[in-house]
Amino acid sequence: MGDSRPNSYLMELIKNRTSIRKYLPQKVDRDIINQLLLAAQWAPSSQNTQSWRYIVFGRGEYAGFDG
Repeated sequence: MGDSRPNSYLMELIKNRTSIRKYLPQKVDRDIINQLLLAAQWAPSSQNTQSWRYIVFGRGEYAGFDG
């Protein structure tokens, strides 16, 4: 499989990650949310069960998911 050491770029991303505590008041475009959710479906799952559940809420409204 090759080198099992973590990629240095990945390690920098992990070390320098931040937790967002304040959010901007702008709405996130629904297409961007759908793209993120579609990308999240490619995440590995235990024994390839793919048992993800996503719930997206907007300000006081259920945003849903078209995927």
